[in-house]
Amino acid sequence: MRIAIVPKSYPAMAPFGSVRGARMAALALQRLGVSVEVVTADLGPDTSAYRWDTVTDADGVTVTRALPGTVVSPRQVIWRALLARGPFDAVLITQPGHFGQSAITAARHWGVPALVHLSGPDVLQDLFAPDWAPFLIWTLGKATAVAAATAEMAELAPPFTTAPVAVWPEPHLTAVAPPPRPAVEALWALPQSPLRIGLPGPFAEGSGFVDALAAFGMLRRDHPAATLLVIGTLPIPHQHQLATWQQGDPDSAAQMRAVPTAEDEDLSALCRACDQIWLPWEVATTTAPLTAAMAAGAPVITTTVPALAALVADDETGLLVAPGDGHALAAAAKRLVAEPERAWRLGTAAQARWAAIAGFDPFVARMS
Repeated sequence: MRIAIVPKSYPAMAPFGSVRGARMAALALQRLGVSVEVVTADLGPDTSAYRWDTVTDADGVTVTRALPGTVVSPRQVIWRALLARGPFDAVLITQPGHFGQSAITAARHWGVPALVHLSGPDVLQDLFAPDWAPFLIWTLGKATAVAAATAEMAELAPPFTTAPVAVWPEPHLTAVAPPPRPAVEALWALPQSPLRIGLPGPFAEGSGFVDALAAFGMLRRDHPAATLLVIGTLPIPHQHQLATWQQGDPDSAAQMRAVPTAEDEDLSALCRACDQIWLPWEVATTTAPLTAAMAAGAPVITTTVPALAALVADDETGLLVAPGDGHALAAAAKRLVAEPERAWRLGTAAQARWAAIAGFDPFVARMS
């Protein structure tokens, strides 16, 4: 059996983007003994003739990358590559845009199933974008089945498709055992601290970034040696919010460190190096950082947003607070510091729950 996976790019693997789902699916299908080929394109400036190259990457996955040349339409670029490499027995789409349209069309041409996997904040934002929504809607409407990484995505899909929609928690892949904490600290030159708070991205509207900064300031009143590790890249609006906070609370700002991260392995290692993970989101566009924290066994404080609360049971696998409440976030953090046995219990239970529902093995089972 041969399956084509069609992402918007490859092998770039941000922990929070839809491209991540393509690598997850490729590795899962390989484990099931399925022949997998990723078909994508580089749409940068290219004045040469249309062509495509096929290579085998470090994971052992066959990757075909088309170069557009003088072909203008992104859909035509992928369509040509799929027909050249096909036929396939099924098509899996992780970015239902122009490429997704071509993949669905090819699947219908061959008379084979087409599965759309919705994951990553880029896909959720595209569903709301006037320029992109029509392309995604067309793909969803023609899909054989749709899997969504969050309940919010699953709710958006039904108006546009009659295909069944399932919710699959985003898996967290740790290809190798995470390095021990001292090695992580040395690798990123992390400041020494008796209490390290991890704040993973993605950072966008509704991320609760300002609430986290305020809560960290409150936490430092009782624990002045605490440090805040911002994991991910801050967009310009958040950089402005950070600058305002730094001016208002320079002592706390001096205890903050920003660490960009690009891969699951990095995210897992950094979560393991933290004593607590905060996810004070008002909107959940991905569950990737939550599953990474759970996989690392780090105690998590997050909000009652449905996609997060579906994975975290309050005071069983983490602590839940109301979104937008910095005081509640700080109080929960202080509670975990005061009760280290509780923090250990929550982290251990979260790790077990991750293994049962959001680990890589359950993801492989769903693919089967």
